[in-house]
Amino acid sequence: MPASAAKRIQLTQSRLTQVGYGWFTLLFSLPFIAIGSYLALGGLGYLPLSGKVHAPLWVVGAAGLSFAMGGVLLFSHSIAGLLQRRRRAALASRPGVRPWLLDYPWDPAGIDDPAANRWLSTLAMTLLLAIFLTPFNWWAFISNKGGLMVQLGIGLFDLILLLMVKNFLYRLGQHLKFGAGHLAFAEFPYAPGETLRAYFSPNRFDQLQLELRFVEEWSEVVRSGGKRRRHHSAVVHHSTRHTLPVRSHSGEVEIRLDLPANPEWVNQLRGEGERVYYWELLVEAEQPGIDYHATFLLPVYDRPRSAVVTTPRRAPIGTSRRLIPYAFELLPPLILAALVGVAWLLAPTQLERTAREVASSLTPIPWVPLTQFNSSALATQPGPDGQVWLLTKYELARLTPTGPKPLLDSPRYRQLFNHKLNALSTFTVIAQDEAWVASWYGELFHYQNGQWQERLSRGQPLARRIHALAQYAGALWLGGEEGLWRWVSDGPEEGLTPVAGLPKGAVRALAVDQRQRLLVALEREVWRLEAGEWQLHWRGAGRVNALAVNAAGGLLLATDHGLIPLDRDGVEGALELADHPLTALALSGTTLAAGDQEGGLHLRRDGVWEHYALGKRISGIAFDQTGGVVLTSYGRGVLVPR
Repeated sequence: MPASAAKRIQLTQSRLTQVGYGWFTLLFSLPFIAIGSYLALGGLGYLPLSGKVHAPLWVVGAAGLSFAMGGVLLFSHSIAGLLQRRRRAALASRPGVRPWLLDYPWDPAGIDDPAANRWLSTLAMTLLLAIFLTPFNWWAFISNKGGLMVQLGIGLFDLILLLMVKNFLYRLGQHLKFGAGHLAFAEFPYAPGETLRAYFSPNRFDQLQLELRFVEEWSEVVRSGGKRRRHHSAVVHHSTRHTLPVRSHSGEVEIRLDLPANPEWVNQLRGEGERVYYWELLVEAEQPGIDYHATFLLPVYDRPRSAVVTTPRRAPIGTSRRLIPYAFELLPPLILAALVGVAWLLAPTQLERTAREVASSLTPIPWVPLTQFNSSALATQPGPDGQVWLLTKYELARLTPTGPKPLLDSPRYRQLFNHKLNALSTFTVIAQDEAWVASWYGELFHYQNGQWQERLSRGQPLARRIHALAQYAGALWLGGEEGLWRWVSDGPEEGLTPVAGLPKGAVRALAVDQRQRLLVALEREVWRLEAGEWQLHWRGAGRVNALAVNAAGGLLLATDHGLIPLDRDGVEGALELADHPLTALALSGTTLAAGDQEGGLHLRRDGVWEHYALGKRISGIAFDQTGGVVLTSYGRGVLVPR
């Protein structure tokens, strides 16, 4: 290619996607598709995931989906490249085939504007980037494990995503407003030094802006600081601009442009060495609102005059669309307003509920932290007198009208038991001034009327975390990583014994229903003790983390997949709060509160859900004497109503 005053440009459409993809990239894409599909299906709950998952399943699913989509994109380009090579090989085997037919799959009659492909490809890339950024956004903004620099970096990519969304909406608007154009060739192919004569349709504009240019595009590996990255560049070697007035809006617009008499400025689209050269025609028209823009590839080759083909042109695209100024831009909000009006007439209650949910998500969080407690708050529970008890990793306290009253902390623990306080894990309130407290290491403590007793020491006999405590049938029941155990304070059965008749597994929640049955959440099952026998009450897909008995005697399950209601006999109702990994539940009259792993608090009042984002895992929920919601959040501490 001879030297010229080349100028770098930004392309509206790359032609390099037609080259450079073959068997290697196809095989390279297969592991991405396989691994990504496995993670995506596992994240959606269709396949079991091996190993320990350190993020919510929807985050794992999004990461897998981004891998799979990237692999599918490479796979599709590889298939297109292989089919193109096969087409060229088939054409090359024919006698007398023209070389330009091997360069690109030309239609001698003309070429369509790839407007539809442009907005579809933009949508695909936008979705791919959005799904790819989902795990990083969770890491930076939801898990609170990423620092300020991580948030700034991911925020920058989010801005890029917003620009891509804007670009997609604009290109979609272009296509919906103008449709796809067509450029008919008066002859095929053209040659340097000749007049390019073509016909553009649809003829809906008063004036066209034309740019005829010869482009060189390439992809190369750039090494910088020991790192390799692929860099994509494009320059224009020749460009001429023209303004073409349109006198009549019937039929087509004839375009005549002179091509430079440079025999080396011809198309080379096969991409030898990952570098392509081509002529293209940009057709633009300024309009109120969204402007028209189309790019047409032109068949320009060094050929003898005898090789020119003249083909019948197809009928031009009609001019039925009337381009009334801003009519298209005003149509979407008018349609939206009409749909809202129809929805209000058909389902005003549902629309009002939706509006209330959106408004609640924008409302400032109506809770403030109590500075007397550290951030490792674990559980909360109301006592018989309505006063709320609070448990953190190293403290038990009770909320009184004058403020928090500490009942156990590190100094008092050391004073009572002469050794360092181990991390506490759960508790249950038995009476106005009586409670049981357990630890991460199998310890059990009894509090009554200001006095403390250590009933089980560390590792004797339980060595792992106790998750739940419940008073039932004159005994204290302990559920934890080592299953279900029963503690009897006095009598012939005094002491701690394991409970037989249940499958092995961790017990995470206990409850007693209105029929005086003990309910045990054991991994993905709920068992009930009735008439001295264990019976399976419910079995499902998600792990059960908390239980609550409702006014009808049914049971609410806080699971990794959402909120599952059961009736008195264990029959499952409709899933609520789907895809929210719930960790805590509390009921007060008709108000239900649920907390999740990502720090979301969900309140259902009179059948309407309100949602609040608190940023850290909700570990416990209780209602105080006034009906206000008191929260313990592992990471934010104790939160009380403002």
